Amino acid sequence: MDNLFLEEFIDTPPVNPNNIKEIQIHDKNNIFQVNNDNVIGEIDEYGDINTETIIHKQENISNDSNEHKIYDISSLFLKPITYHNILISSIENNKLEKSSNKMIYHLSETYSTKKLFRNVIGFRLSEFITSIPLTNINKDIYLYSDSDKKTIVVTVNKGYYTIPLLISKINTQISGSGTFSYDTTKRIVTYTTSLTNFTLYQDTFGILDILGFGPDVNLSITTEAKHHPNLLVGTFIDIVVDEIPTEACKRTCNGRNIVSRVPIYTSSADNDIIYYDNKRFNCNYEANNLFYPKNINQLSISLYLNNEEFNFDNIDYSFEFELTVLNR
Repeated sequence: MDNLFLEEFIDTPPVNPNNIKEIQIHDKNNIFQVNNDNVIGEIDEYGDINTETIIHKQENISNDSNEHKIYDISSLFLKPITYHNILISSIENNKLEKSSNKMIYHLSETYSTKKLFRNVIGFRLSEFITSIPLTNINKDIYLYSDSDKKTIVVTVNKGYYTIPLLISKINTQISGSGTFSYDTTKRIVTYTTSLTNFTLYQDTFGILDILGFGPDVNLSITTEAKHHPNLLVGTFIDIVVDEIPTEACKRTCNGRNIVSRVPIYTSSADNDIIYYDNKRFNCNYEANNLFYPKNINQLSISLYLNNEEFNFDNIDYSFEFELTVLNR
């Protein structure tokens, strides 16, 4: 007769097949016996038992019927893998090591019932929420009047700027040499000058790049920008978790292994929250994210905004991660 229970009951002593007797049928009073001595239990409902009717329950569920049969119930509560969803946020979790762009969460402190997650075989980002940074220019940037970049004519200090505010700040400092203007319909910046002996130079990926002219462009004549200005926060945020093996990561062109790349998307200019739902944005959500089993007792999380270190200071954030755990 087929076994009613599977081998997942690994903690019980091994059973000697020679001691297993057939189920005896006594006019619908079915008795299961070991060595024909001790009665283990009675089955009153099923009548004659046909081993062909022993099935997994999920195979017998339909919209029309759920027939009376004997089920292999072990598969209902002894699953080979389980999924754990954990939430980490700046508001709820304060026991962590933190540097400017890395946070280390010790799971033994954050999740007091578990010192670590054993036999983790899969990891993915499910959801990410963060507030837009208070600064969208994260360092002082300059424009120069010479190619050696020794003579500063424009200084833009670290801070949060809108396009009109940034243009106004620049125009104030180059008054009489040239003027930047912003077309709100075309959303394009234009530089206008009548001088023939004056050139604006920038650092690579500097002010002129932010305004849409390009990373290596210098301005000496009236010029219209090639692209829309970009002053929100950036185009994408890469999320790196040091403990996750490369098999479950995506590899960027600069050699960084990332868990996920979050697009910077907001519904309006007034929206101050970045929200990312992996299932919504990622059509390949069910793609392979597995690796060989390992124990994880902490998560070391780093963020990169357009490949530059993203500072966690003065922002709120929340991560939801899904861990796939092998039950062994």
